[in-house]
Amino acid sequence: MPITELLKSASLVEIKQQYQTNILVRLSRSRLIVLPCYFIAIAYFLYADIYVNHFMPAAYARLPVISMTAIFAGVSLVPRWYQRWGYQLHHLCLFTVMAMMTFILSQSGEKPFYNSAITACVMVILIVLVEERGGLKVTLPIYLIPAISCGVYFFMIDLPRQKAMMLGNPVIFIFVCLVYSKVQENFRWRDFLNMKTIELQKKEAEGLYNELLIKNNEIVNQKDEIYTQNQALLQLVSTVEQQSQAIQLQNSKITSSIAYAQRLQSVILPQEQRFAQALGPDNYFILYQPRDIVSGDFYWLYSDADQFILAVVDCTGHGVPGAFMSVIGSQLLTELVELRQVYSPDKILNEMHRQVRRILKQDQSDSRDGMDMQLIRWQKDQQTLQFAGAMTPCYCLTLANGQLLEIRADRKAIGGEQAEEERLFTLQEIEVTSPTLLYLCTDGYQDQFGGPKGKKFMSSQLKTLLASLADQPLKDQETILAHTIEDWRALGNEQQVDDITIVGLRIG
Repeated sequence: MPITELLKSASLVEIKQQYQTNILVRLSRSRLIVLPCYFIAIAYFLYADIYVNHFMPAAYARLPVISMTAIFAGVSLVPRWYQRWGYQLHHLCLFTVMAMMTFILSQSGEKPFYNSAITACVMVILIVLVEERGGLKVTLPIYLIPAISCGVYFFMIDLPRQKAMMLGNPVIFIFVCLVYSKVQENFRWRDFLNMKTIELQKKEAEGLYNELLIKNNEIVNQKDEIYTQNQALLQLVSTVEQQSQAIQLQNSKITSSIAYAQRLQSVILPQEQRFAQALGPDNYFILYQPRDIVSGDFYWLYSDADQFILAVVDCTGHGVPGAFMSVIGSQLLTELVELRQVYSPDKILNEMHRQVRRILKQDQSDSRDGMDMQLIRWQKDQQTLQFAGAMTPCYCLTLANGQLLEIRADRKAIGGEQAEEERLFTLQEIEVTSPTLLYLCTDGYQDQFGGPKGKKFMSSQLKTLLASLADQPLKDQETILAHTIEDWRALGNEQQVDDITIVGLRIG
């Protein structure tokens, strides 16, 4: 049973308990009135037998009535008995009166059987009315009708004194029951039955109340347990918040450090002014998009009056590890070209490979870090382009015919594991007779996931895109390339997977 219904039943029991108490109070009051009436009836019977009938044999016919009245009186003396059987005894009185009336009327007339039957039916109907409606107004006709009949019968017919005394029996019972009927007002037989029902409901309510107490104790225990768990959870949340603040502080410090490292990395990258001096302000573009704050990609430039050397490098990894490798690569290129004046692209790559393995001690450790590199040398007077590549090709587009040429690189990296005795890179020379566009790219652009199916952009699509941009200014090409890869990534709802670097330039 739900707790709300249980509480309703508990309040109902209280109301019924008050109702039962009122019934018992009315019973106690009625006892004080009815008890004297019983003793008056006993006194009348004794007087009639001793002084009037002188213990005649006919007096013994009233012995059951006297005995019953004495029993009623005895029961009424004990309050506990009266509360239990008093109401039933009153109704026995009613039936006794009915029986005596029936007996008297059956002695007169020519058809005593029918008189008795009719009288009995009338009495039963009237008693039922008493039970349903109650009160003195309804009870009076039950007794007045036979009393008037007896009176008429007594005065109209000359009866012996003994027979007249017989009429006294019902008269005294009528008096007793009239008094009782007054007491009975607002008190019904169903009230008495309700008392038993109330007792059962009271016991049931007590059981439900005990169950309620048990459930209430369980709820209190659960509440205490929930409170304990809540306190533990609050403590845990507080600990998590402290740890989160510590992590945020640490992350802020790391981010600040990486941001500072990005400023240091930007120092090793050639300034835009150097590109403008070496190639012309409208003859180049640089698309440079690190995946993280710092990048594993970098580009490097050397120029003098006769030539310029450009390298685009993709170091192993990205972020901070890649940035460290980019510093090493940039420093090695500066040392080889500017200090040692090694200008041939293949020799630069050969020496870069040896120096990376030396610096990282790869012949003594399991380090497999390295670089993919494209390096071109443009000799202005000779109009000759030299190229050497490690893993990554260079794209060459002749503006005269719009044909895009892929200059393949060697399928070996700078640094890392070396199975061969000596790693040497191939030098390729191309004579440029007309204006030509060169594109040096790392693999971040073509390996970017996206598009409607979440696939890689691929080198074939990149070459088609570059060929379609031949008639566009180089600065506009940079913008188109940036927007294209951004749209490709957004279409597949993908994050940037690697550093992206594309350097485009015009020669010839």
